[in-house]
Amino acid sequence: SHSWEKEPRWRKISAYSAGRSCRIYRIRSFLEIQNIQAHSPLRQICKKNIVKQQDILFDKLKGGKNMKRLLSLATSIVLVTGLLCIPAGALADERDRSSVEAAVEQYLQTYTQSTLMNEDSSLSVNTVSDVVVPLTRAENATYALSSGTATLPEMQENISYIEEKAEFFKEARQAQGITRTDLELSYDFEDVTVAGNTATATVSELASFYYTGETQQSFAETIYTVDLVNVDGEWLIADVNDNDWFDATYKDAQSSFNAEAALADMEAAQAMDNGCVVQLLDDEPELMTTASYRIPYNADSATAYAYTYTRQTGTESWQDYYNQDFVDFRADGGDCMNFASQCMWAGFSGNQTRASIDAHNIPMDKDGSSSTTWYSCSKDKYSSRVANSTGSWRSCSAFRTYMGNTNNATDIGLKCNTADVAAGANFSGVTTSALKGAVCHVDGGGGAYTHAIVLTDINGLSRSQIYLCAHYTDRKYVKLGDYYPSCAIKAFMPQYFRTNVPLTNYLQVDMVRPVKRNNSAALKCYTTGAQNKFTIAVTSPSGKTSQASSTASNPKSFTYNYKFTENGLYKVDCYSKPTASSAATVVTYYVLCYTL
Repeated sequence: SHSWEKEPRWRKISAYSAGRSCRIYRIRSFLEIQNIQAHSPLRQICKKNIVKQQDILFDKLKGGKNMKRLLSLATSIVLVTGLLCIPAGALADERDRSSVEAAVEQYLQTYTQSTLMNEDSSLSVNTVSDVVVPLTRAENATYALSSGTATLPEMQENISYIEEKAEFFKEARQAQGITRTDLELSYDFEDVTVAGNTATATVSELASFYYTGETQQSFAETIYTVDLVNVDGEWLIADVNDNDWFDATYKDAQSSFNAEAALADMEAAQAMDNGCVVQLLDDEPELMTTASYRIPYNADSATAYAYTYTRQTGTESWQDYYNQDFVDFRADGGDCMNFASQCMWAGFSGNQTRASIDAHNIPMDKDGSSSTTWYSCSKDKYSSRVANSTGSWRSCSAFRTYMGNTNNATDIGLKCNTADVAAGANFSGVTTSALKGAVCHVDGGGGAYTHAIVLTDINGLSRSQIYLCAHYTDRKYVKLGDYYPSCAIKAFMPQYFRTNVPLTNYLQVDMVRPVKRNNSAALKCYTTGAQNKFTIAVTSPSGKTSQASSTASNPKSFTYNYKFTENGLYKVDCYSKPTASSAATVVTYYVLCYTL
């Protein structure tokens, strides 16, 4: 084989196959022996020569000469002997898998570069639309795809839909002025199944980029299911599903989907004056008597939490950046609402210790029945995570039920203003400050309003001016209009958490967004009532602890300016004592320090 590495002359093995002379050299990879068939004369001759080389090796070893060189030869002989014994079927399966992965990666790269960078690329190349065999031979054949059996004409309709979809997103992004630079793509194949003349690949694509003029890096994960068919020995793309809202909305009606018509609908919705309907809390009468029962929402803390527990680089796995104190539901249908609930909980200064989380302490809501409570549990309860958490915490539909049952002014729990945004419409009638830290339900792979996202940065009321973070699929600092330009949205804008007791000494903190290494940040805690003393203790990733305490008389807040010098999570413990003899109240959270 031309790809084998040449070795010294004394290590060559001569062989003949089909009347042609070949020279076999040391094999550099598993696949490089696949050209030698299991029962071919070439393989048999190779085996004979290996036995001969073994005899030579033993003779050399007896003489004690060239020991280092001979040990290298022994290693090569063992490698070649093992590879020659590999069944041809296993080699064929590995060859098919490699060919499938190469075809999938090439096609997805073309698709993503076309839609994100507005490149003109053909999306029919290396697909069933590019079949060169006569249709009379293939048009009646059926293929078993992941979504069911399909004929070649039906699969060609899939490719036509993908082309229309790509055109829609390219034009939608252009219309909103969304452009980017420094696009990088990486692929992680979670599963590849080859069954005869069909194959299915499940692959995670991670796109990293910078929006034009931005310094904050953006990340967008997409989970694809790709079907391929083998026609005359070539693996061709037959279908691509991204398991997201667009396919769930339009793909079943693919024969009628038209990018131009969908864009026209989106542009008409953007021009609507009444595309956003806002519902405000009616709580003014109750406020007169129970104002001290309320924990105000801190949107800055909620968004700081969102940026702390989303990816910082393109090389991390999700286990690296998910909060290890909370249980995750990634394997239970998705982690999106769980992450959104955590962000809101952080906005009310939740105490990030496993003991406090498992006790469902305020600002979790454990008052009432299952449909009127909102809480979760720590990693310590992973095996019983469903029993120790509520559907409202982890499910979009259950959260909406919870809000409908507890959003009255006198109910204990989370209180939100809400907004219903029509498909394609902007957030008219809402202030930018109200949107920061809001949780939105958008369309997902399960249909309308089945995916939760957190709005983190608001530069205006159009979708192209709003940024989000989300879990599964994981996204960080991406524009709402980039990935959700035309679906309807339900927005929940937290206002306060109502308790059943006054909260004069309730300790709150201002969480901090990830800090670049060797930079300082202000760590602040505060209460509504005067305290005897505040203390803030910071523990670095290496375990070094430093602290500072308030010195003012009867303070209501305290700020500690701290310099972050190590990469990783810093633990911040905030303490308050209303009197010198009283027990301290503590709230724990974490600050992420990073290096670009």
